[in-house]
Amino acid sequence: MAALVLPDGTPAAITAGSDRAAFVWNLSTGKRHAPLKGHTSWVNGVAAMVLPDGTPVAVTASSDRTAIVWNLATGKRRRAFRGHWSSVRAVAALVLPDGTAAAITAGDDRSAIVWSLSTGKRLHALEDHSKWVEAVATLVLPNGNPLAVTASDDGTAMVWNPATGKRLRTFSDHSSSVHAVAALVLPDGTPAAITAGSDRTAIVWNPSTGQRIHTMEGHTGSVNAVAALVLSDGTPVAVTAGDDRTAIVWNLTTGQPVWRLALPAEGRCVSATDAGFVIGCGREIAHFGWNSQMVREAAQARPYRHRPGPSAR
Repeated sequence: MAALVLPDGTPAAITAGSDRAAFVWNLSTGKRHAPLKGHTSWVNGVAAMVLPDGTPVAVTASSDRTAIVWNLATGKRRRAFRGHWSSVRAVAALVLPDGTAAAITAGDDRSAIVWSLSTGKRLHALEDHSKWVEAVATLVLPNGNPLAVTASDDGTAMVWNPATGKRLRTFSDHSSSVHAVAALVLPDGTPAAITAGSDRTAIVWNPSTGQRIHTMEGHTGSVNAVAALVLSDGTPVAVTAGDDRTAIVWNLTTGQPVWRLALPAEGRCVSATDAGFVIGCGREIAHFGWNSQMVREAAQARPYRHRPGPSAR
């Protein structure tokens, strides 16, 4: 799942699943647009971004061993990436320092691959994990250098320079499989990665130094998904979702949970923008807005509250 604000200001989410398609949703109206069809097996992951020329695109990752780039303005397929020899589980996107818009795909072949979105050229292979790579996230440091973080069933997360393909460090503080990763730059300029996994924790750490910042404990089952962003008031937050059928909003400055939401099924994926966050749970999609009380309590880092999930749409 991915979320973004389209060039016309529309908040949108792109969801994907076992029906071999991806759907684009208008988060303001709940309207579903025409499906993005082209894969021949499950669609496991999706990333979205607005290219430097203003074109909104999505990249879908599939068990058919391919990733497909789509123009979200037209719904048309732009190109396909073929280079993995097994299922592609995850994808992320970013702009490299030379201006190249890039996607990073990751999969069961224990590798991640950096691709040029404009040419389709394979730029680098990231190949140090010993088991399948379940997730990938990207960020750009304040000095302009890009980072990618991969999360693996081997229990580690690895930090890479996607412009060179060089591995920078390995984070090994989880006790079991790492299922999800998100990354952002905190308001004080500190880069942060948030990894989550089967050990029921999410860990906040600095990908530049490898230093652990917080261990966030509150789930009673595997944590399957995480997203992170800085709210409009400057508060950095993460949203996690897991097998315990809950989603938790965390204040990343303190590492404290501030809001807990009940879900209708296990939380499998999450994405967030300034407009709110979207959680995939079972076959349903739950959309939560950043209401003023939630933002206020996130900023104040009060103990979390239990809230029922909304009806999915």
